[in-house]
Amino acid sequence: GKIENNMHYIVMDFASGVNLADYASTYKLNPDVVLVIINQLIEAVLMLHNNGIAHSDIKPENIQIDPLTMKLQLLDLGLACDNIIKNCNGSGTPVFMPRTFSKTLSGRKSSDVWSIAATLAFMCIDFSNRAAEDYLFKLLETKTVKLENLKNVISDEYLDNPKISFILKEFFKENQNDRLQALKQY
Repeated sequence: GKIENNMHYIVMDFASGVNLADYASTYKLNPDVVLVIINQLIEAVLMLHNNGIAHSDIKPENIQIDPLTMKLQLLDLGLACDNIIKNCNGSGTPVFMPRTFSKTLSGRKSSDVWSIAATLAFMCIDFSNRAAEDYLFKLLETKTVKLENLKNVISDEYLDNPKISFILKEFFKENQNDRLQALKQY
């Protein structure tokens, strides 16, 4: 709406809860809880993508989770890219973005898919082991993230789940089109 002097305002829902980075590092999330969260994230990203928008900065700090309801809210669309105004400049948080991507809408959408996998991997590590988080971040900074390397920081409890292993294997693909195809397959 507009107020005096033609100033605009936006009314938004209150995002209750805590960000996913704090939540995941405070509570050990079992595979079922991880899937509840990641499936909501995928649903939110698909809603954006189906409306011609790429988020471009998916990371645990931009995901709000209500611990009571487990409802997820995807926040901070400040770097969002759409196919109308071609606003595909800037880049997201480096550790949660693939090393190579094109700054087109399609490239940004495939980066969103990669970022979903990075967020999933983050939720599955053992936060009591500081070296695990450091190793994961170093791994995420490489051009290619392989499932066999993730086995060093993600326990079989998660990797034995077919949905989790599918996301970690397919959403980290180097080829942008392969990542987008994997999102559709999921």
